[in-house]
Amino acid sequence: MFSVGRIGESWFRLTEIAAIDDPTVFAALNQLDPKRGIFAVVPASSVPITRTIRRLARTHRMETDIDGLLTALSYDR
Repeated sequence: MFSVGRIGESWFRLTEIAAIDDPTVFAALNQLDPKRGIFAVVPASSVPITRTIRRLARTHRMETDIDGLLTALSYDR
């Protein structure tokens, strides 16, 4: 079982990597609404190339120590 969201009237939203690997998910969503596209928010490396139609964006996650960041930002004032 996977969580599926909706974005407006045109898209289904998937956020679970396992859902991308399960062809029954795509078949079920197509049965529910064949006109909706599937918007997957997952790491690009997890999507089989045969399922990728168009990459819309790429994000980069960065981490930092909050205290150090706040100290550095306070010097900019």
